[in-house]
Amino acid sequence: MAYEVVKNTGYREHTFYEFDKISFTTENEIGLTVIKHLDRFHKIGDYTISEYENMLSECRGEFLSEKTCNQLVFLEAKNWNDVDINYDKCIIEYDILTDSYSFKLGCYDGRHKYTYYTKSTGETCTITFDTPLEFTDYPNPDKLGKMVMEALERSRKLIDKAIGNPYPEKNIELANGSELTVSAPRDKHFTDNDDYGVCEMYQAYMYLPRENSDEASAAFYIGMAAELNGEITEENILKAWEKQYGKAEVYTFEKVEYGMFGYRAEMKNKKIHRIAYLTYLEMTEDSISPDTLDCVMELKKPNSRKKLDEKLTGLFEKFAFKCRYKI
Repeated sequence: MAYEVVKNTGYREHTFYEFDKISFTTENEIGLTVIKHLDRFHKIGDYTISEYENMLSECRGEFLSEKTCNQLVFLEAKNWNDVDINYDKCIIEYDILTDSYSFKLGCYDGRHKYTYYTKSTGETCTITFDTPLEFTDYPNPDKLGKMVMEALERSRKLIDKAIGNPYPEKNIELANGSELTVSAPRDKHFTDNDDYGVCEMYQAYMYLPRENSDEASAAFYIGMAAELNGEITEENILKAWEKQYGKAEVYTFEKVEYGMFGYRAEMKNKKIHRIAYLTYLEMTEDSISPDTLDCVMELKKPNSRKKLDEKLTGLFEKFAFKCRYKI
């Protein structure tokens, strides 16, 4: 968030930035974070100049001025062109007169090389969307989180339309005959390995740290979760994973509503960091038991790759969320 302090003359005196970075896993978490910032926005917006100065004197470095703040370092971006093209962006605009909120989508002008924001229904000359993203009273966190994800997805579509999409979608046929649409992870280090020659795997993307690397550091893939024998439970997943990767130092399991998936499991030890979103596939006439589908991130030796671990976890959450059945 950026706060601009105005002098008595009406001119801007300082801009202060407050940063918040989350490794989100659910729409609820995203919604709660947005509500926290909106509440803070309204609270600070009612401050007098003296109250604002008192807040800054007590903040102990939580705020950074525009002179000392390095936004590129915070965003882990190479340069502003990298931010313009490769980062999804949206803002929430508050209208004082109508007491309402509306999303604005980040766009990119390829001709003049700059980012700008447009209404949530898009632009007639590029792409339009039927439903505006706006609200008056705060929606529940799940709904608000879903609106944020939708705004970011619309922003990405506008940018891809302007500059071309180097990470095209693929349609994959599943065991039950349905089709899945997958968007490649948006990072040049990933290679498309199709099904990797494994019968239980539908699609794999391997992360190569360098162009001529012989071995992948990590992988995102979508498969049949054959090791679970059709049973998605906390105990069954832990048993199967520990048999393959050794004893878990950290393990979590939860039911979620995340895109097309209904379960999330995560395990970490010195050998591997593994995250999976899972769901049951619809049974066919020939099915004896329901098939399972998992979307997985695997990172080798996570303790020695902490920055990469954080980066790939964020990428994977987006990758999993974008998986959807083809309509």
